[in-house]
Amino acid sequence: MFKTLRAQIIIMLAVPLIGLIVTSAVSILDKRETSRQFEILLPLAKVSIVASELIHELQKERGKTVGLITSGYNDINRSAVDEQRGLSDPRVANFFSVVEDTRIRTLSAEIDELVDELKQQIDGIAPHRSAVDGREIAVPANVKFYTSIIKTLITIISKAVESSPSQELTHDLLPYVALVEAKEASGLERAIGTALLNNIAKGKFSAPQFNLYYGKFAAEEAFLGEFRSFAGKEQRALFDETVQGPDVEKVIEWRKVLHALPDTRDAQGISGKAWFDIA
Repeated sequence: MFKTLRAQIIIMLAVPLIGLIVTSAVSILDKRETSRQFEILLPLAKVSIVASELIHELQKERGKTVGLITSGYNDINRSAVDEQRGLSDPRVANFFSVVEDTRIRTLSAEIDELVDELKQQIDGIAPHRSAVDGREIAVPANVKFYTSIIKTLITIISKAVESSPSQELTHDLLPYVALVEAKEASGLERAIGTALLNNIAKGKFSAPQFNLYYGKFAAEEAFLGEFRSFAGKEQRALFDETVQGPDVEKVIEWRKVLHALPDTRDAQGISGKAWFDIA
């Protein structure tokens, strides 16, 4: 009787204990897998951050160089370009330093090839700057040069997101990719808008140039729409809280002036540099 009762008690205690052990083991495995996933995600996040920072500075250098060329190389734009180059160079060095410090190259052969391609493109910055300073580069060639580098950086970010260790994490990162794309479209809108306004100041208007400008504005709106469709409620709220204020209102107001240029040919006193700075 005792043995039977004792056995029954042991069984009663063992069943939940075994369940607890199994649950704990599953939980530990899940946590280990989550930890492994975030170990992979960490270098992706680091590289994406420094890539975004480099994109930001190259977008400014692209636009300010457009301003320099279309202004006839005036002193104000010359100083702006020189200052910007000093901001771009440390970001280049930082990007490649982080790439080498992380395992980003080992994630895929495609990312490894993209990094090598980017290095070759970056090597072309010094000769390009020299050609700009020698007044040998036209606006389209300048925009194309910087845009090709920025596109490679955006592709690296996109491939890094695709290499994330789970579908859930990939989905969570899609709003970020959409914003990176939207920002590049807005950077081109800003740069081409600068050229458009500088030419209007000289009494010139180019319909193809305007169409290019407006196309980038439309692309920005499309990517922001993608962001809103991918983003969660908190992400959308953060965007709305951040992208608002006097500067945003001014850009919306000035866009109306730019969008009416085919009919009016009147910039209403908005200079290319003022547009670039506020946008």
